[in-house]
Amino acid sequence: YLKISFAKHEWHEALEFVDSAKKKGYKVFANPMDAPSYSFEERKEMIGVINNIKPFCFSIVDTFGSMYLKDLISIFEQIDSELDRDRRIGLHSHNNLGLSNALAETMIDFAARANRDIIVDASLYGMGRGAGNAATEVIASYLNENYGSSYGLDFLFDAIDDYVAPLKTKALWGY
Repeated sequence: YLKISFAKHEWHEALEFVDSAKKKGYKVFANPMDAPSYSFEERKEMIGVINNIKPFCFSIVDTFGSMYLKDLISIFEQIDSELDRDRRIGLHSHNNLGLSNALAETMIDFAARANRDIIVDASLYGMGRGAGNAATEVIASYLNENYGSSYGLDFLFDAIDDYVAPLKTKALWGY
């Protein structure tokens, strides 16, 4: 898998790269950074190109952790209505507003109602740049409780205790 992240001003060139990587056999994620900065019309134009290229996944990226739930819902609804049904919608969020897990849960719920395949990025203990990301263990618990999943939370917590928590003393993330 290749995740190609790109700034708004370079999306045309980036999608050419996504297309060439896909033609070489890679499963490619197209990750336009700072999703809230795109207008409805700009996003519509990009989705048209995405539908021609057909990457594995087209993601909603909250680069600065500034997205509220209403923003995610609006963006998801537009993408879901315009993106080809055989493409996945991804979510990559940062936890600056403390909403990464809430954004992920909202995306999961909306995708379930829309019968849309999604991919939600998360990391153990919310590890990630700056304020961190959605926490895998929280998302797994939510899926277990609400969607009949059977993620082994004990294994996740053991991995956090053994490997991730010690890193937090060296590489800080979160508030």
